[in-house]
Amino acid sequence: MGWQVVDRAAALDRAQTDGVGFAGFAAGGTGQLPGDPDLIARPDPASYVALPFVRPGLAMVQCDPYVNGEPWPSAPRNILRRLCERLAADGRSLRVGAECEYFLVQLANYLRALTMETTMLARACGKSDVHRLEPEDLVALTVEAAAMARVPLAGTDWIPGR
Repeated sequence: MGWQVVDRAAALDRAQTDGVGFAGFAAGGTGQLPGDPDLIARPDPASYVALPFVRPGLAMVQCDPYVNGEPWPSAPRNILRRLCERLAADGRSLRVGAECEYFLVQLANYLRALTMETTMLARACGKSDVHRLEPEDLVALTVEAAAMARVPLAGTDWIPGR
């Protein structure tokens, strides 16, 4: 497997329509277990905020997580959305904002969990070290992940798109 040039516009369009999947367990603090279905993060264009004070051209977009095609009820954005709907029914409103440092903590948790999962994967493949993994050791648990990573779907030889 080699590197692939990605068309940014096409990747953004695909993320907008299909979302971006990841193991919720790897993000830490989601309440998901390693065997649970992937979370699919779908960008919310209405949340777009330019961040030129951080770096010119940088922006942030919040994502709504889905599990098995349904909004994930435990997601903070979904909990907040339900709360705002209840407040609106009473004629009240709520103003909120995101804190960027929260995302840095989540990224650190994600990377730590990803390292743990990769180590478990290596051991499950009978390897003593992640550096001993071979391309044929890698499979995906969802069709989407198999297509994006260009590896076979678990239990098959099928690589979507080939």
